[in-house]
Amino acid sequence: YRISAGFFMETFKPGDVSAIRQRPARVIHYVTAGEMTVTYQDGKSEVRKFKAGETVWRAAENIEAKNATKKPIRLIQVIPKSAPGK
Repeated sequence: YRISAGFFMETFKPGDVSAIRQRPARVIHYVTAGEMTVTYQDGKSEVRKFKAGETVWRAAENIEAKNATKKPIRLIQVIPKSAPGK
């Protein structure tokens, strides 16, 4: 099967914040361990903790993300662009 997808490597320095925006459904692979403070459009927030090597599926969401640690966080995002096909 073939799947069309975009791959993105990101590094968040300590305290880095990505602006609130709509993020598509995606797979995130955490290269390093850490904590991200995620703030939703309604102002509510949560801390997401993860281990190095952990991989998770995230549904589409409208969030701001902040590195809540004193170390850089590296992650890889895989964003599907099409449904599986042959």
